[in-house]
Amino acid sequence: MKRVIITGAKGKFAESLTQYFESKGYGIWQPGDPLDMFVYIIEPVSTEDESVEEAFDYDSLLKKYEDVALDMLKETSKYLNLFRDLDKARLCFVNSIRSSVNRAWDFSGGYDRMVSAACNMAIRIMFNRLRPMGYTFRVFAAQDINSPDEASYAAEYFITDRSLEEEEPNIRSDENRIVMRDMYEVEIPW
Repeated sequence: MKRVIITGAKGKFAESLTQYFESKGYGIWQPGDPLDMFVYIIEPVSTEDESVEEAFDYDSLLKKYEDVALDMLKETSKYLNLFRDLDKARLCFVNSIRSSVNRAWDFSGGYDRMVSAACNMAIRIMFNRLRPMGYTFRVFAAQDINSPDEASYAAEYFITDRSLEEEEPNIRSDENRIVMRDMYEVEIPW
């Protein structure tokens, strides 16, 4: 049985992911088990409508960065040596669609966007380091982190091997590059 760990933010999304994985025959990882898939749900930052048009409170921004982005890196690092088979090891992340710098059409939630975008860049750096070792990556862009429907789309995206798709050339596959997709399979620009 394949084993998955779901960590990071708790709530409806995590519960729905767990149920979906179990319905697909995955077991939830327990200490001592080998690991096949790692899923980290990036905690949305409470921004209190902080705007990038206002002066930054750097201490507050640094604290939010440490609590979210650095926690993601620490959690991921903790599980890297537990994978059963590096050729099939998959690291998956759920982030807000608002983490896309290219989709920032307003100035509200500036800290949330900065911290979420920093998480994307950290994932990109992990990909550059770990993909040559065999790890594959998935990044899901959630519109609503409380949506069970989006969680099932995310889980299916995480499970699916995408380099085998005939309509997508292997060189452009999600196995060999870092891609962020939403529930409609749309590639979201970083």
